[in-house]
Amino acid sequence: MLLSHSTAGMQADGGLLTGNRHGDLLRIAAIPVFVYVCYLFDWALLRQLTCDLFVAAAEFLSIPVVRTSPTFFECEGRTFYFAISCTAVDAFCGSIPLLWHRADWKRTTVFWTVYFLVLSAVNLFRLVSGFFLFVHGVPWWIAHKVFGGLFYFGLLLWIIRMKSQFSRQAVA
Repeated sequence: MLLSHSTAGMQADGGLLTGNRHGDLLRIAAIPVFVYVCYLFDWALLRQLTCDLFVAAAEFLSIPVVRTSPTFFECEGRTFYFAISCTAVDAFCGSIPLLWHRADWKRTTVFWTVYFLVLSAVNLFRLVSGFFLFVHGVPWWIAHKVFGGLFYFGLLLWIIRMKSQFSRQAVA
C-alpha cells in the first residue's frame, strides 16, 4: 500500500529504496564494499582528466590556478590535490548497489554511461563553483565542505527517486 503520491515507492511495511527491507539492507551493506573496491584502484587517468577539466573551467572563470603536476594545482598560494573523492567515482561506485536493476544490456550500458557522465559534470560544477566562491572570500568550509554535502545529499535524493521509478517500471 502506497502512503501518498509524495512517498511513491515507499511502502508502509517496506524499505526506503525498494519496498523490501531485507533487499534494502543487503544493498546498503554492499555500499562500503563497493567503495572499498573503488579505493583499491588509483584512478590516475580519471583524476588527471578531472584536474584538466577543472583547471580549464577555472581559467575560463578567471580563478587564479596554476597546474603544478597531473593532479596538483595551486590557487592563491595554496596547493590542492585531486584525490579519488574529487572525481566522485567513489560516489558512483557506492551507488551501484542502490541503483542496480535488471534491464537488457543496452539499456543498462546507456544508463550507467549517462549516469557517470552527468555525475562527473555535476561534480565538476560543484568543484569549480566552490573554488569560485573561495577566491571571492567565502570560507573554505562553506565553499568546499558545505557544497560537497549538498552534492551528496542531492545524489541520495536522486537515487531514492530513481529506485522508486525502477520499482514502478517493474510492477507495470
